[in-house]
Amino acid sequence: MSQLRRAISEAKPVEVILAAEKELEKSRPGWRRQEAVARGAPVFPYKIGEVVAGKGVFAGPWLPKLSLAEKNSKSYLLFAAPTNLTDQKFGNARLWKFYEAAREVGKIKNWHGHHGCDYVSAIQLYEALKNGSYDGGWFVPPLELLTGRNAVDRRKIHRYPLWQYKNKPGFGFDFRDESVVYWSSTECELDKGWAVNLLVKGKRAEAKNTHLACRPMRAEEAGLS
Repeated sequence: MSQLRRAISEAKPVEVILAAEKELEKSRPGWRRQEAVARGAPVFPYKIGEVVAGKGVFAGPWLPKLSLAEKNSKSYLLFAAPTNLTDQKFGNARLWKFYEAAREVGKIKNWHGHHGCDYVSAIQLYEALKNGSYDGGWFVPPLELLTGRNAVDRRKIHRYPLWQYKNKPGFGFDFRDESVVYWSSTECELDKGWAVNLLVKGKRAEAKNTHLACRPMRAEEAGLS
C-alpha cells in the first residue's frame, strides 16, 4: 500500500495526507490525471484559471440548462476574459449600465482572438445555443455562470461558477477597487437584472441603469458527457 493510501485509510490528519500527496507527485508525476482517467472522470484540457492563448482564461466545463426542464445535449468549455469589459473606443475598463455593457460586448472585434455577441438577455444566449447560431463569441454571462444557481428556485445547475474560482491568478480580479458587483444577463424584471457580488457570492436585483462591472465570457463546444 502506498504512503498516500495508507494515510487516507488510517484517517490521518489532513497535513499528513497532503504531505503524502506531494511525495507521490514527486515519484509519479501526473498521478491525479491518471487516476481520474482510470475512474472514467472527465479530464479537461486546461486547469481552471489557466490563461489560454487565443481563447481566454479557462473557466471549466458547462452543460447549459436551457429551461427548468430541458438540458442542452451539447457540452462546452468556458473561457472568461482576462480583464473586465474594456471600452472599445478608449481602451479602458470601466463600470457600465447593463444595456451599455451588452452593446459594448457586441462591438468587440478580435478581443483575445474573438468577436462579441450582442445578446441583451440570457434567453437570447440560450436560444442561440439551442438553434446552433452561437459561434464562440464573447457574451455577458448568465447568472448560472457567476453563482452556479438558477435564478428562479436557486437550484445548483452549474458546478464551476466564476465566484468559486475568482482568486485564481489568471482571472485577474482586483477587489480593492469598486469592481466587486458584476452584471449577469439574467433578467428578473423588465427594468431590472440580476447582479452578483463576486466577493461574497451575493446576488441582487439591480436597475439596468446602475453602473456595474462586466466580465465577458465565451464558450466552445467540447463534446464532454
